[in-house]
Amino acid sequence: MAVVLAYVDAVPGRLYPLVATLLELAHRGHRVAVRCGIDDVERLRSLGLDTSPLRREIERFEPDDWRARTRFGALSSGLGQFGERARFQLLDLEQKTIAEISAQTGWNQTLVKVRAFRARRKLQKLFQDLQSKEKS
Repeated sequence: MAVVLAYVDAVPGRLYPLVATLLELAHRGHRVAVRCGIDDVERLRSLGLDTSPLRREIERFEPDDWRARTRFGALSSGLGQFGERARFQLLDLEQKTIAEISAQTGWNQTLVKVRAFRARRKLQKLFQDLQSKEKS
């Protein structure tokens, strides 16, 4: 079975549309872990989901993508804010050691490192592509 991490901003309206899907995945035997705003942690735990709060430094960022006039503008805004929040998010997601993540997911430690590296590289490429489109 898969391990699913739902990492959701502490913004009303972003978490609850996912809850039914997360519960269904858990019901089907997948391991579901949720990181969300502190206000929603107990509610999700009461539903049986493995839930922990985002770091307070992350919760202070309020998304402003809703102000954009185009989808491209919203994406640009979201990626820009991701860059600002990245140092806190990486600390938050890396609270566990490579060995702990390996034990939790069943992946060997090399695979944990490789997947993390590839995910960061993909995000970096997406952001660079977006910047180059914005300049042209």
